Amino acid sequence: MTISQLFLISFIIFIFFLILTSIMASICRRVWNKRRYEKLDLLRELLRPALRDSIATGSIDAFTRDTKIPAGSLKWEALEQILLEMCEGVEQKTETLKLFQALGYVQYYQKQLSGRSSSIKLSATADKLGKIGDPSAIPFLVQLLQHKESEVVTVAFRSLCRIGSTEALSGVLTALPALLKGGKVTAKAIQTSLLLFGPWAGEPFLKYAAHKDDPEVLSVMIETLIAYPVSPEMFQFALSRLSHPNAEVRAKALKLLARHDMRQASFPYNPQIFQPLLKDPVWYVRLQLARTIETLRCDQYIEMLKKLVLDRQWQVRDAATASLINTGEESIDAFLELLETEDRFAKEGISEAVQRTGYKTRLIEWLGGVDLQQKFKALRMMTMMDRAGFPTPMREAIEAGCIGPELSKELAEVPQTGGAV
Repeated sequence: MTISQLFLISFIIFIFFLILTSIMASICRRVWNKRRYEKLDLLRELLRPALRDSIATGSIDAFTRDTKIPAGSLKWEALEQILLEMCEGVEQKTETLKLFQALGYVQYYQKQLSGRSSSIKLSATADKLGKIGDPSAIPFLVQLLQHKESEVVTVAFRSLCRIGSTEALSGVLTALPALLKGGKVTAKAIQTSLLLFGPWAGEPFLKYAAHKDDPEVLSVMIETLIAYPVSPEMFQFALSRLSHPNAEVRAKALKLLARHDMRQASFPYNPQIFQPLLKDPVWYVRLQLARTIETLRCDQYIEMLKKLVLDRQWQVRDAATASLINTGEESIDAFLELLETEDRFAKEGISEAVQRTGYKTRLIEWLGGVDLQQKFKALRMMTMMDRAGFPTPMREAIEAGCIGPELSKELAEVPQTGGAV
Protein backbone atom coordinates (compact mmCIF):
# COMPACT_ATOMS: atom_id res chain seq x y z
CA MET A 1 0.00 0.00 0.00
CA THR A 2 1.45 3.29 -1.08
CA ILE A 3 1.82 6.41 1.08
CA SER A 4 -0.83 8.24 -0.95
CA GLN A 5 -3.32 5.41 -0.33
CA LEU A 6 -2.57 5.45 3.40
CA PHE A 7 -3.04 9.20 3.45
CA LEU A 8 -6.39 8.88 1.63
CA ILE A 9 -7.64 6.19 4.03
CA SER A 10 -6.54 8.26 7.04
CA PHE A 11 -8.31 11.31 5.65
CA ILE A 12 -11.54 9.33 5.10
CA ILE A 13 -11.38 7.93 8.65
CA PHE A 14 -10.78 11.43 10.02
CA ILE A 15 -13.79 12.83 8.14
CA PHE A 16 -15.92 9.89 9.33
CA PHE A 17 -15.00 10.45 12.98
CA LEU A 18 -15.52 14.20 12.56
CA ILE A 19 -19.06 13.62 11.27
CA LEU A 20 -19.72 11.04 13.98
CA THR A 21 -18.47 13.44 16.67
CA SER A 22 -20.69 16.20 15.32
CA ILE A 23 -23.74 13.92 15.35
CA MET A 24 -23.00 12.69 18.88
CA ALA A 25 -22.49 16.27 20.10
CA SER A 26 -25.83 17.28 18.59
CA ILE A 27 -27.58 14.32 20.24
CA CYS A 28 -25.96 15.04 23.60
CA ARG A 29 -26.89 18.72 23.35
CA ARG A 30 -30.52 17.84 22.63
CA VAL A 31 -30.66 15.38 25.52
CA TRP A 32 -29.06 17.92 27.85
CA ASN A 33 -31.44 20.69 26.76
CA LYS A 34 -34.43 18.39 27.15
CA ARG A 35 -33.46 17.50 30.71
CA ARG A 36 -32.73 21.14 31.46
CA TYR A 37 -36.16 22.28 30.22
CA GLU A 38 -37.85 19.48 32.15
CA LYS A 39 -36.12 20.66 35.32
CA LEU A 40 -37.13 24.26 34.56
CA ASP A 41 -40.75 23.20 34.08
CA LEU A 42 -40.70 21.31 37.37
CA LEU A 43 -39.13 24.23 39.23
CA ARG A 44 -41.67 26.66 37.78
CA GLU A 45 -44.52 24.43 38.93
CA LEU A 46 -43.03 24.31 42.43
CA LEU A 47 -42.25 28.03 42.74
CA ARG A 48 -45.32 29.56 41.08
CA PRO A 49 -47.89 28.75 43.85
CA ALA A 50 -45.58 29.96 46.63
CA LEU A 51 -44.83 33.16 44.74
CA ARG A 52 -48.47 33.91 44.04
CA ASP A 53 -49.43 33.24 47.66
CA SER A 54 -46.75 35.62 48.92
CA ILE A 55 -48.07 38.40 46.65
CA ALA A 56 -51.71 37.69 47.51
CA THR A 57 -51.06 37.66 51.27
CA GLY A 58 -48.61 40.57 51.23
CA SER A 59 -45.77 38.44 52.59
CA ILE A 60 -43.20 39.36 49.94
CA ASP A 61 -40.54 40.15 52.55
CA ALA A 62 -40.89 36.71 54.10
CA PHE A 63 -40.64 35.05 50.67
CA THR A 64 -37.45 36.90 49.77
CA ARG A 65 -35.95 36.22 53.21
CA ASP A 66 -36.63 32.49 52.96
CA THR A 67 -35.63 32.18 49.29
CA LYS A 68 -31.89 31.97 48.85
CA ILE A 69 -31.07 31.16 45.22
CA PRO A 70 -27.59 31.27 43.65
CA ALA A 71 -27.43 33.73 40.75
CA GLY A 72 -27.43 32.02 37.36
CA SER A 73 -28.73 28.67 38.66
CA LEU A 74 -31.70 26.81 37.17
CA LYS A 75 -33.88 27.80 40.10
CA TRP A 76 -32.83 31.43 39.58
CA GLU A 77 -33.81 31.20 35.90
CA ALA A 78 -37.14 29.49 36.68
CA LEU A 79 -38.09 32.14 39.24
CA GLU A 80 -37.10 34.88 36.80
CA GLN A 81 -39.37 33.45 34.09
CA ILE A 82 -42.31 33.37 36.52
CA LEU A 83 -41.70 36.96 37.58
CA LEU A 84 -41.45 38.11 33.95
CA GLU A 85 -44.79 36.45 33.22
CA MET A 86 -46.37 38.12 36.23
CA CYS A 87 -44.98 41.61 35.54
CA GLU A 88 -46.88 41.71 32.24
CA GLY A 89 -50.03 42.28 34.29
CA VAL A 90 -50.45 45.88 35.46
CA GLU A 91 -52.01 44.87 38.78
CA GLN A 92 -48.88 42.92 39.84
CA LYS A 93 -46.24 45.22 38.34
CA THR A 94 -45.28 46.88 41.63
CA GLU A 95 -45.00 43.62 43.58
CA THR A 96 -42.94 41.86 40.92
CA LEU A 97 -40.57 44.83 40.68
CA LYS A 98 -40.00 44.64 44.44
CA LEU A 99 -39.22 40.93 44.11
CA PHE A 100 -36.80 41.54 41.23
CA GLN A 101 -34.98 44.07 43.40
CA ALA A 102 -35.05 42.05 46.62
CA LEU A 103 -33.91 38.81 44.98
CA GLY A 104 -30.96 40.53 43.30
CA TYR A 105 -31.97 40.31 39.65
CA VAL A 106 -31.73 44.04 38.97
CA GLN A 107 -28.30 44.37 40.55
CA TYR A 108 -27.08 41.22 38.77
CA TYR A 109 -28.04 42.48 35.30
CA GLN A 110 -26.81 46.00 35.93
CA LYS A 111 -23.44 44.54 36.88
CA GLN A 112 -23.41 42.59 33.61
CA LEU A 113 -24.02 45.79 31.67
CA SER A 114 -21.15 47.49 33.48
CA GLY A 115 -18.68 44.76 32.57
CA ARG A 116 -17.29 43.65 29.24
CA SER A 117 -19.74 41.34 27.52
CA SER A 118 -20.51 40.25 23.98
CA SER A 119 -23.11 42.11 21.93
CA ILE A 120 -25.51 39.18 22.20
CA LYS A 121 -25.23 39.07 25.98
CA LEU A 122 -25.58 42.85 26.28
CA SER A 123 -28.71 42.80 24.12
CA ALA A 124 -30.27 39.98 26.15
CA THR A 125 -29.45 41.73 29.43
CA ALA A 126 -30.82 45.08 28.24
CA ASP A 127 -33.99 43.37 27.08
CA LYS A 128 -34.51 41.77 30.50
CA LEU A 129 -33.97 45.06 32.31
CA GLY A 130 -36.55 46.66 30.06
CA LYS A 131 -39.07 43.93 30.85
CA ILE A 132 -38.34 44.23 34.58
CA GLY A 133 -38.99 47.98 34.32
CA ASP A 134 -36.76 49.17 37.16
CA PRO A 135 -36.01 52.92 36.80
CA SER A 136 -32.58 52.40 38.38
CA ALA A 137 -31.51 50.67 35.14
CA ILE A 138 -32.07 53.83 33.06
CA PRO A 139 -28.50 55.25 33.34
CA PHE A 140 -27.04 51.89 32.28
CA LEU A 141 -29.40 51.64 29.29
CA VAL A 142 -28.79 55.25 28.25
CA GLN A 143 -25.07 54.50 28.21
CA LEU A 144 -25.74 51.55 25.88
CA LEU A 145 -27.25 53.94 23.31
CA GLN A 146 -23.65 54.87 22.46
CA HIS A 147 -22.64 51.27 21.74
CA LYS A 148 -21.09 50.57 18.34
CA GLU A 149 -23.41 47.62 17.55
CA SER A 150 -26.82 48.57 16.18
CA GLU A 151 -28.48 45.49 17.72
CA VAL A 152 -27.43 46.54 21.22
CA VAL A 153 -28.55 50.14 20.64
CA THR A 154 -31.94 49.06 19.27
CA VAL A 155 -32.64 46.78 22.24
CA ALA A 156 -31.49 49.42 24.74
CA PHE A 157 -33.74 52.03 23.12
CA ARG A 158 -36.73 49.69 23.24
CA SER A 159 -36.02 48.79 26.87
CA LEU A 160 -35.95 52.45 27.88
CA CYS A 161 -39.28 52.98 26.15
CA ARG A 162 -40.65 49.91 27.89
CA ILE A 163 -39.68 51.30 31.31
CA GLY A 164 -41.78 54.28 30.32
CA SER A 165 -40.83 56.86 32.94
CA THR A 166 -40.18 60.57 32.38
CA GLU A 167 -36.47 59.98 32.96
CA ALA A 168 -36.46 57.26 30.29
CA LEU A 169 -38.35 59.58 27.94
CA SER A 170 -35.75 62.29 28.44
CA GLY A 171 -32.97 59.80 27.73
CA VAL A 172 -34.37 58.53 24.44
CA LEU A 173 -35.36 61.96 23.14
CA THR A 174 -31.92 63.39 23.94
CA ALA A 175 -30.25 60.57 22.02
CA LEU A 176 -32.77 60.49 19.15
CA PRO A 177 -31.08 62.92 16.68
CA ALA A 178 -27.70 61.19 16.98
CA LEU A 179 -29.27 57.74 16.61
CA LEU A 180 -31.08 58.71 13.41
CA LYS A 181 -28.04 60.46 12.00
CA GLY A 182 -25.77 57.51 12.77
CA GLY A 183 -28.22 55.01 11.31
CA LYS A 184 -27.78 52.58 14.21
CA VAL A 185 -31.54 52.31 14.75
CA THR A 186 -34.11 52.35 11.97
CA ALA A 187 -36.85 54.97 11.97
CA LYS A 188 -39.47 52.20 12.11
CA ALA A 189 -37.85 50.60 15.18
CA ILE A 190 -37.73 53.99 16.92
CA GLN A 191 -41.34 54.77 16.13
CA THR A 192 -42.55 51.34 17.30
CA SER A 193 -40.58 51.67 20.53
CA LEU A 194 -41.80 55.20 21.29
CA LEU A 195 -45.39 53.94 21.25
CA LEU A 196 -44.57 51.86 24.35
CA PHE A 197 -44.65 55.03 26.48
CA GLY A 198 -48.44 55.16 26.40
CA PRO A 199 -50.96 58.01 25.96
CA TRP A 200 -49.37 60.30 28.57
CA ALA A 201 -46.32 60.83 26.34
CA GLY A 202 -48.30 62.55 23.57
CA GLU A 203 -47.87 66.02 25.05
CA PRO A 204 -44.09 65.81 25.68
CA PHE A 205 -43.62 64.27 22.22
CA LEU A 206 -45.47 67.22 20.69
CA LYS A 207 -43.43 69.77 22.66
CA TYR A 208 -40.22 68.03 21.61
CA ALA A 209 -41.20 67.92 17.92
CA ALA A 210 -42.32 71.57 17.95
CA HIS A 211 -38.74 72.66 18.73
CA LYS A 212 -37.07 70.44 16.14
CA ASP A 213 -36.41 71.20 12.49
CA ASP A 214 -34.34 68.16 11.51
CA PRO A 215 -36.31 66.28 8.79
CA GLU A 216 -35.49 62.80 10.11
CA VAL A 217 -36.49 63.65 13.67
CA LEU A 218 -39.66 65.43 12.56
CA SER A 219 -40.72 62.56 10.30
CA VAL A 220 -40.37 60.01 13.09
CA MET A 221 -42.10 62.19 15.67
CA ILE A 222 -45.02 63.13 13.40
CA GLU A 223 -45.56 59.49 12.47
CA THR A 224 -45.50 58.62 16.19
CA LEU A 225 -47.98 61.38 17.08
CA ILE A 226 -50.57 59.80 14.77
CA ALA A 227 -51.17 57.18 17.48
CA TYR A 228 -51.69 59.74 20.27
CA PRO A 229 -54.82 61.67 21.32
CA VAL A 230 -55.79 64.69 19.23
CA SER A 231 -55.41 68.20 20.61
CA PRO A 232 -55.64 71.76 19.20
CA GLU A 233 -51.86 72.08 19.65
CA MET A 234 -51.27 68.94 17.60
CA PHE A 235 -53.55 70.24 14.84
CA GLN A 236 -51.75 73.59 14.66
CA PHE A 237 -48.38 71.84 14.77
CA ALA A 238 -49.32 69.72 11.75
CA LEU A 239 -50.54 72.79 9.85
CA SER A 240 -47.30 74.62 10.58
CA ARG A 241 -45.25 71.79 9.07
CA LEU A 242 -47.10 71.85 5.72
CA SER A 243 -44.63 74.46 4.48
CA HIS A 244 -41.53 72.58 5.64
CA PRO A 245 -38.80 72.34 2.95
CA ASN A 246 -38.58 68.55 3.34
CA ALA A 247 -41.17 66.62 1.32
CA GLU A 248 -41.41 63.71 3.75
CA VAL A 249 -42.20 66.09 6.61
CA ARG A 250 -44.95 67.72 4.54
CA ALA A 251 -46.42 64.33 3.67
CA LYS A 252 -46.29 63.15 7.29
CA ALA A 253 -47.95 66.37 8.47
CA LEU A 254 -50.76 65.80 5.96
CA LYS A 255 -51.07 62.22 7.19
CA LEU A 256 -51.41 63.49 10.77
CA LEU A 257 -54.19 65.83 9.65
CA ALA A 258 -55.92 62.97 7.82
CA ARG A 259 -57.01 61.32 11.08
CA HIS A 260 -60.80 61.07 11.27
CA ASP A 261 -60.83 62.40 14.83
CA MET A 262 -59.19 65.59 13.52
CA ARG A 263 -62.29 66.25 11.43
CA GLN A 264 -64.60 65.39 14.32
CA ALA A 265 -62.74 67.82 16.59
CA SER A 266 -63.53 70.70 14.14
CA PHE A 267 -60.47 72.80 14.94
CA PRO A 268 -60.51 76.24 13.23
CA TYR A 269 -58.14 76.78 10.28
CA ASN A 270 -57.91 78.45 6.87
CA PRO A 271 -58.43 75.92 4.02
CA GLN A 272 -56.29 78.11 1.74
CA ILE A 273 -53.26 76.60 3.45
CA PHE A 274 -53.71 73.54 1.21
CA GLN A 275 -53.69 75.47 -2.09
CA PRO A 276 -49.87 75.62 -2.53
CA LEU A 277 -49.67 71.86 -2.00
CA LEU A 278 -51.78 71.24 -5.12
CA LYS A 279 -48.64 72.11 -7.09
CA ASP A 280 -46.16 70.49 -4.73
CA PRO A 281 -43.14 69.24 -6.74
CA VAL A 282 -43.17 65.86 -4.98
CA TRP A 283 -45.96 63.53 -6.10
CA TYR A 284 -46.46 61.61 -2.85
CA VAL A 285 -47.17 64.89 -1.05
CA ARG A 286 -49.97 65.58 -3.54
CA LEU A 287 -51.22 62.01 -3.09
CA GLN A 288 -51.45 62.43 0.68
CA LEU A 289 -53.12 65.81 0.13
CA ALA A 290 -55.95 64.08 -1.74
CA ARG A 291 -56.58 61.79 1.23
CA THR A 292 -56.29 64.59 3.78
CA ILE A 293 -58.72 67.04 2.21
CA GLU A 294 -61.22 64.21 1.75
CA THR A 295 -61.03 63.49 5.48
CA LEU A 296 -61.25 67.12 6.59
CA ARG A 297 -63.93 68.09 4.01
CA CYS A 298 -62.74 71.69 4.12
CA ASP A 299 -64.21 74.51 2.03
CA GLN A 300 -63.73 73.97 -1.72
CA TYR A 301 -62.36 70.48 -1.12
CA ILE A 302 -64.26 69.17 -4.16
CA GLU A 303 -62.56 71.80 -6.35
CA MET A 304 -59.17 70.79 -4.99
CA LEU A 305 -59.85 67.11 -5.63
CA LYS A 306 -60.91 67.92 -9.20
CA LYS A 307 -57.51 69.49 -9.82
CA LEU A 308 -55.76 66.45 -8.37
CA VAL A 309 -57.76 64.09 -10.62
CA LEU A 310 -56.05 65.87 -13.55
CA ASP A 311 -52.59 65.47 -11.95
CA ARG A 312 -49.68 64.29 -14.10
CA GLN A 313 -48.93 61.39 -11.73
CA TRP A 314 -51.26 58.39 -11.99
CA GLN A 315 -51.00 57.55 -8.27
CA VAL A 316 -52.25 61.04 -7.40
CA ARG A 317 -55.09 60.79 -9.93
CA ASP A 318 -56.18 57.44 -8.49
CA ALA A 319 -56.09 58.75 -4.91
CA ALA A 320 -58.08 61.87 -5.83
CA THR A 321 -60.65 59.80 -7.73
CA ALA A 322 -61.03 57.44 -4.77
CA SER A 323 -61.48 60.44 -2.47
CA LEU A 324 -64.22 61.86 -4.71
CA ILE A 325 -65.97 58.49 -4.77
CA ASN A 326 -65.88 58.36 -0.97
CA THR A 327 -67.68 61.70 -0.74
CA GLY A 328 -70.82 60.16 -2.28
CA GLU A 329 -73.51 62.29 -3.89
CA GLU A 330 -71.51 65.50 -3.54
CA SER A 331 -69.04 64.32 -6.18
CA ILE A 332 -71.37 63.63 -9.12
CA ASP A 333 -71.16 67.18 -10.50
CA ALA A 334 -67.36 67.00 -10.32
CA PHE A 335 -67.35 63.67 -12.15
CA LEU A 336 -69.64 65.03 -14.88
CA GLU A 337 -67.31 67.99 -15.37
CA LEU A 338 -64.20 65.81 -15.45
CA LEU A 339 -65.74 63.32 -17.90
CA GLU A 340 -66.31 66.20 -20.32
CA THR A 341 -62.62 67.18 -20.38
CA GLU A 342 -60.16 66.10 -23.06
CA ASP A 343 -58.03 64.25 -20.48
CA ARG A 344 -58.35 60.62 -21.56
CA PHE A 345 -56.49 59.32 -18.50
CA ALA A 346 -58.83 61.15 -16.13
CA LYS A 347 -61.93 59.85 -17.92
CA GLU A 348 -60.67 56.28 -17.97
CA GLY A 349 -59.54 56.46 -14.34
CA ILE A 350 -62.92 57.75 -13.17
CA SER A 351 -64.87 55.21 -15.23
CA GLU A 352 -62.73 52.31 -14.03
CA ALA A 353 -63.01 53.41 -10.38
CA VAL A 354 -66.80 53.78 -10.65
CA GLN A 355 -67.14 50.30 -12.15
CA ARG A 356 -65.11 48.54 -9.47
CA THR A 357 -66.60 50.36 -6.45
CA GLY A 358 -70.02 50.85 -4.92
CA TYR A 359 -70.44 54.11 -6.81
CA LYS A 360 -71.84 52.14 -9.74
CA THR A 361 -74.60 50.80 -7.46
CA ARG A 362 -75.32 54.34 -6.30
CA LEU A 363 -75.79 55.50 -9.89
CA ILE A 364 -78.30 52.72 -10.52
CA GLU A 365 -80.13 53.56 -7.28
CA TRP A 366 -80.30 57.23 -8.27
CA LEU A 367 -81.79 56.23 -11.62
CA GLY A 368 -84.54 54.39 -9.79
CA GLY A 369 -85.13 57.21 -7.32
CA VAL A 370 -87.68 59.99 -7.27
CA ASP A 371 -85.28 62.95 -7.55
CA LEU A 372 -85.52 63.86 -11.23
CA GLN A 373 -82.39 66.04 -11.24
CA GLN A 374 -80.35 63.32 -9.54
CA LYS A 375 -81.81 60.74 -11.92
CA PHE A 376 -80.71 62.55 -15.05
CA LYS A 377 -77.27 63.32 -13.64
CA ALA A 378 -76.79 59.59 -13.12
CA LEU A 379 -78.05 58.92 -16.66
CA ARG A 380 -75.71 61.54 -18.10
CA MET A 381 -72.73 60.10 -16.23
CA MET A 382 -73.50 56.56 -17.39
CA THR A 383 -73.84 57.81 -20.96
CA MET A 384 -70.42 59.49 -20.89
CA MET A 385 -68.85 56.40 -19.32
CA ASP A 386 -70.40 54.27 -22.04
CA ARG A 387 -68.95 56.55 -24.71
CA ALA A 388 -65.55 56.28 -23.03
CA GLY A 389 -65.71 52.50 -23.40
CA PHE A 390 -67.11 51.55 -19.99
CA PRO A 391 -70.68 50.31 -20.63
CA THR A 392 -71.09 48.07 -17.56
CA PRO A 393 -73.07 50.52 -15.36
CA MET A 394 -75.42 51.26 -18.27
CA ARG A 395 -76.05 47.60 -18.98
CA GLU A 396 -76.57 46.72 -15.32
CA ALA A 397 -79.02 49.60 -14.96
CA ILE A 398 -81.06 48.28 -17.88
CA GLU A 399 -80.91 44.69 -16.62
CA ALA A 400 -81.86 45.72 -13.06
CA GLY A 401 -85.32 46.84 -14.17
CA CYS A 402 -85.48 49.36 -11.33
CA ILE A 403 -86.48 52.30 -13.51
CA GLY A 404 -89.66 53.44 -15.24
CA PRO A 405 -90.49 52.38 -18.81
CA GLU A 406 -89.84 55.81 -20.35
CA LEU A 407 -86.37 56.12 -18.88
CA SER A 408 -85.70 52.46 -19.65
CA LYS A 409 -86.48 53.11 -23.31
CA GLU A 410 -84.17 56.13 -23.31
CA LEU A 411 -81.36 54.08 -21.76
CA ALA A 412 -81.88 51.27 -24.24
CA GLU A 413 -81.27 53.67 -27.11
CA VAL A 414 -78.04 55.11 -25.70
CA PRO A 415 -75.73 52.21 -26.67
CA GLN A 416 -76.80 52.51 -30.33
CA THR A 417 -76.15 56.29 -30.37
CA GLY A 418 -73.46 56.54 -27.73
CA GLY A 419 -70.41 54.75 -29.06
CA ALA A 420 -68.91 51.61 -27.51
CA VAL A 421 -71.22 48.92 -26.24
